Amino acid sequence: MIDLTTLTDEQLVRFIKAKIRAYEPKKAEIDTAKRYYLGKHDILDKRRMAIGNDGRPVEVLNLPNSRIVDNQYAKAIDQKTGYIFSFAPVFQSEDKTYSEELAKLFDERFVRTLNKIAKDAYGAGIAFGYVKLTEDGQSIDLVKLNSDEIVPCWEDRSHERLQAVIRRYSVETLEDETIKERQMCTLYLPDEVLDYEVREGNYTLVSRQPYLQKGGMGLKWDKLPIVYFKAGEHEQSVLSVAAKTLQDAINTVLSNFQDNMLEDPRNTVLVVKNYGGEDFAQLRQSIASTGIIGVETVDNVSGGVDALNISLNSENYKLMLQILKDKFVENVRALDVKQEKAGATPNELNIKSMYSDIELDANATELEFRASLEYFFGFFKKVKGISDEAKVQTAFKRNIMVNEASTVEMIKNSVGIISKETLVAKHPFVTDATEELEKIKDEEEEAMADLMAGYGGEHKHEDGSGVLAGAGAASGKDKKSDKRETPKSSGGRA
Repeated sequence: MIDLTTLTDEQLVRFIKAKIRAYEPKKAEIDTAKRYYLGKHDILDKRRMAIGNDGRPVEVLNLPNSRIVDNQYAKAIDQKTGYIFSFAPVFQSEDKTYSEELAKLFDERFVRTLNKIAKDAYGAGIAFGYVKLTEDGQSIDLVKLNSDEIVPCWEDRSHERLQAVIRRYSVETLEDETIKERQMCTLYLPDEVLDYEVREGNYTLVSRQPYLQKGGMGLKWDKLPIVYFKAGEHEQSVLSVAAKTLQDAINTVLSNFQDNMLEDPRNTVLVVKNYGGEDFAQLRQSIASTGIIGVETVDNVSGGVDALNISLNSENYKLMLQILKDKFVENVRALDVKQEKAGATPNELNIKSMYSDIELDANATELEFRASLEYFFGFFKKVKGISDEAKVQTAFKRNIMVNEASTVEMIKNSVGIISKETLVAKHPFVTDATEELEKIKDEEEEAMADLMAGYGGEHKHEDGSGVLAGAGAASGKDKKSDKRETPKSSGGRA
């Protein structure tokens, strides 16, 4: 590992250029994945080819050339992201303040940011977020960085610790009433941020600044304020896992099927007998425009036209397409919502079988994201003044189809065996277990107060205050006036 603190400005520029060159293959992979997600597939460049006179392939322009995109890849990315990142994570910590502050941090806006980061991680294999203070300086925020702009510089071969991060991007500037793009490059070091302007391969240092400013002094974090989020251990995008070849094959089958459907009898092979003309190109044009062919009888042999038609077996295309889609779902570990494994009345075992592949993939992604969030929480604890020793367990809810009746029945049967908090958190109608437990407590106290009122008793609240209940308490009778004397029997004890 190169010690970047010992490099001169010129050496830093050489370091940046070398890292960018080495990262080009990964950058190309990320660009392809982004292009495919947006529906710009290779099938759009499809051409109909034939063997020319010199034996080389030449493009044939007078044949149907369909270019159909069936974007199964984008569907898989959205499916994976929605399955695990649709809801805010659940936090459990012995430090109550820590849990409450994290719950405030993960509002709807933050969950949306995490969802975008997850989609980028699936598409590129790895995503990045920049840690910054909020405007009031009382908390932190996570700003998503585009993966296609980032070049990570790792400290180790296992890619666990970032030494620095290079970001290449463009900004718009107004020059002589014309909007122009200015190419920039930023180097994030543990101590400072260096901004370069790039022109024709030359890097000019524009600014050198600290991460934080306070009282006119430059401050820094105790570690690099950039968090990486991996979709899996090997930083592979979903498209790289055999998905591209399968996606291309699906597009090809659909496009070829439509090509064959469009080749009607006027575009098929024609056998013309005793044709009186000489220009066969003109013959084809005449057929296309009028549908009429003029033929002659030569040497008592009648003229005529026969068509060589190849029948189109649509079942072959349908079978091939189904095989490709099934293999695509298996390879990207997605979910085929059209499969009928669950039957008409799915039980929990059937549902788990349907979701087994996507759940396996989600577990690996969740493991990576939990480790990344733990790194991010280190900045959060520092700003909030929470002890570094405070720990939190993070869990992501799954957006999974459930048999609610079966789940509720299991919860009812588990009362007295499992804690109320766990049962409430698992109930399909509950979105916030803590809030629901508070509501249950309030209802129980209200029910107890009503019960005590029937017996003229006093119900103690958590704050120690008591409420007299019953008719006597309501009318304000003196307790002494309500006393009864116990009669004494003769010859016996009182």
